Amino acid sequence: MQYRKTIALDKSQEKLLELIRSWTFSQMDTEDIQNFIWVEYYQAINNKIKQLENKWYIRRDDWGEYIALKGTISDVYYFPVIGFAQCGNIWDSIDEVRNSDTYAFSTKDLHIESSEELKKYFFTRARWESMLPTIDDNDLLLVRLQNWDCTYSDNTLVIHNWNPKIKKVCHNSDGTYTLFSLNPNFPSMNIDWNNDELVVVWVVKKIIKSI
Repeated sequence: MQYRKTIALDKSQEKLLELIRSWTFSQMDTEDIQNFIWVEYYQAINNKIKQLENKWYIRRDDWGEYIALKGTISDVYYFPVIGFAQCGNIWDSIDEVRNSDTYAFSTKDLHIESSEELKKYFFTRARWESMLPTIDDNDLLLVRLQNWDCTYSDNTLVIHNWNPKIKKVCHNSDGTYTLFSLNPNFPSMNIDWNNDELVVVWVVKKIIKSI
């Protein structure tokens, strides 16, 4: 994938980017920012921010804070579409998962700070109905590699006994795990470490509804 060339900045943009890179932008009041970047009006700050966004220098992170990108990132990236993840109890082998397609998606919706970060994402398709009403059969899911870094509020792609599944993951106080479905017609699954293998790998970041 080719990335666009860096676009030159004016002095005010350079100083604003300096603030954002040093993580002091969010800690300063409006008047201090105006004085630091040499602009007269508050609206000029917003204009400079928008210019930096349009030139691929900054993005917002998951908490709404502006971050400086480590490299220019194209507005649209072609993510791989890999196999299917169960939202049910059909036992297909993960060995059958293959790269089969790509899907163009806006990187501005992902709050990432480097092109290298893009490699942690891919799309997969949901199968079955255990995560209704949030996830329907055949929805396209953008997932991010996070290993065991997930909470019960996340819809998480796990590998359970070599089968990819979308579930809620509960880390119990005794160190065990339970997999839950949103659809009450599908029972929960308690992980028995003597008989089960579980890898919590990806968290669902975006759901593209099937048509």
